[in-house]
Amino acid sequence: MTVSELCAKIALQPEIAARVAAFSASFDRSSVEPLTDALCDAPRSREAYEALLSALGEDADGTKILSCYLHAALQTHARYAALGIDEQIFLDTVKCFPRFIGECLERKGVLAFDRAHWSYRHLNMSIMRLGTLEFEWKTREGERVIAVHIPTDADFTPAALDESFVAARRITRTHVPTYADAPITCESWLMGEALHKVLKPTSKILQFQARFDILQKHPVNAGYLTFIFHRADCSDVATLPEDTSLQRNVKALLLSGGGIDGGFGVLREDPPV
Repeated sequence: MTVSELCAKIALQPEIAARVAAFSASFDRSSVEPLTDALCDAPRSREAYEALLSALGEDADGTKILSCYLHAALQTHARYAALGIDEQIFLDTVKCFPRFIGECLERKGVLAFDRAHWSYRHLNMSIMRLGTLEFEWKTREGERVIAVHIPTDADFTPAALDESFVAARRITRTHVPTYADAPITCESWLMGEALHKVLKPTSKILQFQARFDILQKHPVNAGYLTFIFHRADCSDVATLPEDTSLQRNVKALLLSGGGIDGGFGVLREDPPV
């Protein structure tokens, strides 16, 4: 697979794909190849990301580092194949790139890649998208956990969630056996108690939350606002959109001096395999 073929398979935005191709044609990739290789190695990937930022210099729209990430993704693809993991899982995982670019356009009004600080995890196989959810094998407070991440396009229907949780257990048993008994966890504003004030009991978000035992509560953190209001800057509460009932109810909560808290939860029971 080539980078051009990968861009097509993941439906990378055509303008971004053209920028990547133009940069790649004029850039001596050998100068950063050791860093690109290291992106795929979990113990070294954070350091490689930081070194790439320095080596690439000014990169206002993220084209340079995205090009390096896409080249690294070819190595990730080879690793998936060698392990016998279905290619669709690889493609679903690296579709994070067009998704993040689309979110940047929606929130900031610019077509750019601004999530390099996060998405090297998708290259080093710490994170995989399995169905509607992403899962990360990590340690938290010294304990192994399988952490759930919720993509913005996630399907919260019970059947889709069940399928994801079952897939996570299957992949873990086969490919990450040291995590076979690790709990599936979620640390997010979606675990927040205040959601019960702004959502109906039948809400899919609350049904998702109800799958978890909430072990820790977190204070209100404004980071959740971007996910609800689809804006990078949510500081002017009065101008926040009211297009959905969740937006309207959260905005009213904010105007009254409240906010959404967060929490850490452990999946109560896996769906039967």
